Amino acid sequence: MHPTDRPSDEAPTPGEHFPVVGALPPALLAGLTLAVVVETVGVHLWLAPRHPLLSWTLVVLGALSIGWFVLAQRVTAWRPIVLDGRTLVLRTGLRLDARLDVADDVAGAVRPTWRTQPPPARDYLNAAAPGEPNVVVTLRRPTAVRTTLGTRRTVARIGVAVRDPDRLVALLSQRVVATGSTDS
Repeated sequence: MHPTDRPSDEAPTPGEHFPVVGALPPALLAGLTLAVVVETVGVHLWLAPRHPLLSWTLVVLGALSIGWFVLAQRVTAWRPIVLDGRTLVLRTGLRLDARLDVADDVAGAVRPTWRTQPPPARDYLNAAAPGEPNVVVTLRRPTAVRTTLGTRRTVARIGVAVRDPDRLVALLSQRVVATGSTDS
């Protein structure tokens, strides 16, 4: 079984927890919710006299969209990144779910600056989007990770935003050095 095939619900509770931040700013969530409500009401009032079934279907889809936004925000808060022993569990809500062995999979982690943010690339996953990551984890080799709706993507670098990035980088660096690993 590949390490990313195990559900993160099995993630160890002991260890260092790093809450994910900036997944969806509250102002953006409020703006999206307002836009969905206004457009749903407008389309409903326009369509209801001619196509009542379609009109109500769109109202239900609008409500489900708002529920999805709120759920995505809550799941991000409920599922922190966990570093326990040799295992790094990277989770950012519904957008990323990866279980990595620090000795075998992780080459290092850095705190990017605004000048050193990785550009968009096929081997880079910015799990902090729409924000900027404050930690970039570099993997030893391209690794498949689970992304939105269970799809897989092969990446060599993963950007995340956590509440205490300096501590995450320091602990990962210590663990990588302690295992006697060197960058590929």
